[in-house]
Amino acid sequence: MPPYSDASPEERSQQDALLILDLQKQHVSVNYENPTITMGRDAKNRIVVDHPKVSRIHARIELHKNGFILSDHSTNGTHVFPSGGEALVLKKDKWAMEGDGIIYLGKAQTPDALNAIHFHIL
Repeated sequence: MPPYSDASPEERSQQDALLILDLQKQHVSVNYENPTITMGRDAKNRIVVDHPKVSRIHARIELHKNGFILSDHSTNGTHVFPSGGEALVLKKDKWAMEGDGIIYLGKAQTPDALNAIHFHIL
């Protein structure tokens, strides 16, 4: 049995929320303790993608009370391929992330491409 928590059900679900991102040898978690990450070409990003089509600060993922939000801040867009869903391209737009899939910054490629960011929400 999990330890007692006086947090509301909404707060508990937010604390338990977990998004896993994998890019080559970069493995990043977004959760209550680490609620925001940025992705892009600049070395200051949590996920770094060194590609000419990728902006310095290309996209951001934030944990909100209703889930994870992917926001594009780039010139070339962010391509998302959710498993079992329709592909989409974000251009200065946001998307409420669901399930799992692949994110490409700047240019869509194949799932085994070096810049494929695999995501999974637990």
